Amino acid sequence: MTAGSARFTQWGNRVSWLLVPLAVGMQFVWLRRPVNIAGVTMTLELPLFGFLTLIAAPWAVVRIRVMNRWVQVLAGAFTILIVYAMVGIAWHASPVVETSHLTVVPGSYLLVPLLTALLAMAAGLGLAMAADRRHLPAVLTCAMGALILAGFVAWPRQVPMHRSLRLATALGGSATIHLVFLVAAAAGLGWYLHTRDVAAASRGSGSAWPGLVLAVLGAAGVLATGSRGGMLALGAWAALLVVVLLLGRKGRPRRLWPWLVAAGIGVVAVVVVLFPPFNRFLSLDDPLREQNLFSALTWWTRDWQTIVAGAGSGQVWPWFAIDSGLVPAPGERMVPTQAGQVLLSPHSTLLAVVVELGLVGLLLAGVMVVSLCRLALRCRRDAFAAPLTLALLATLVAFLFDTYLFKEFGNAFWWWLAVGAVAVCCPSETRQALSNSTASPR
Repeated sequence: MTAGSARFTQWGNRVSWLLVPLAVGMQFVWLRRPVNIAGVTMTLELPLFGFLTLIAAPWAVVRIRVMNRWVQVLAGAFTILIVYAMVGIAWHASPVVETSHLTVVPGSYLLVPLLTALLAMAAGLGLAMAADRRHLPAVLTCAMGALILAGFVAWPRQVPMHRSLRLATALGGSATIHLVFLVAAAAGLGWYLHTRDVAAASRGSGSAWPGLVLAVLGAAGVLATGSRGGMLALGAWAALLVVVLLLGRKGRPRRLWPWLVAAGIGVVAVVVVLFPPFNRFLSLDDPLREQNLFSALTWWTRDWQTIVAGAGSGQVWPWFAIDSGLVPAPGERMVPTQAGQVLLSPHSTLLAVVVELGLVGLLLAGVMVVSLCRLALRCRRDAFAAPLTLALLATLVAFLFDTYLFKEFGNAFWWWLAVGAVAVCCPSETRQALSNSTASPR
């Protein structure tokens, strides 16, 4: 079975369908449970993502040649960022955490999260590239539909655990799970636009409306989490859609805006009426986060070396040592440091990068942001990829409020999967001819 054979393509499409049971399982099974394998403490996510990376490797290796160059830059910058963080662990002494007693955190507790983040990226991109361009929209839409439906079914199980009505699942708590719901909503809208375009081109009919239903359910899921970061990201996505899709595309998408407006108003009204506690949307005050920000920036600005190179990965927030049980978790949700009290984790991707990886890390993160912006411009005319790229761009708002890609690995996997889907559906123009399986049906 060679890379250019029909069997190679067929098996890749079959492998990509693993995303559907994976979506359901991740909503019910708590993969962040710490386990000890060969004397190393890790979560179940690390071996899972490693296994998925190996399965998807044959197709990823072949199709990486036609990957959109801005996706290449995005993935490359993140890889360099992770490697830089790993190398930096050796530069610093092991962090000491003070809770009920002093605990010296071994380097493996700092290295394992970084390796898991890298494998989450590899698995997400790899499984997306396993499917060819003709099959991927259907596969991704079905997977995202399963993700949303399983999320709503799993919701009641989490209510007594969190003592809150806010939507949460095993994949993520109410402060983070909104990320995958937003990506799923974007996949639904992409399927709607994609199917209508195909039906118009072939003068046939297609099942486009389930995609719009998926988009509405995904948006409702974001609001049901009660997350302020999720609400802002959803608003940013809607604004980008108005600018790029509704005003920039001709024809049918213009007819979509009344449905989007009506659906948006309906979703917001239902959530506000049924869940009055979500009036927290109206306030962004959080004294603990403010203290965390002040202490972290104080640590970062103590000398020029720290400003440039950072404090070191895990030096300020060795969160995995606390999550795994090595360090007793403090009841007040904050731990003392030489610069003041900080939260158990950064609660901001930007803050984590700036403080622990310095200006070097900030530069690499800036390259990632620029890559996403260029990717959105490059794919703005692709019916399926455009909503996804805009959603990925909108999630940068949520990154300001929690530590994605570096901590919430289940969410990170689906985020990178969306990036991989864009890479397949919107390849580089100069390299598209190299692909044996990315012919567009549109």
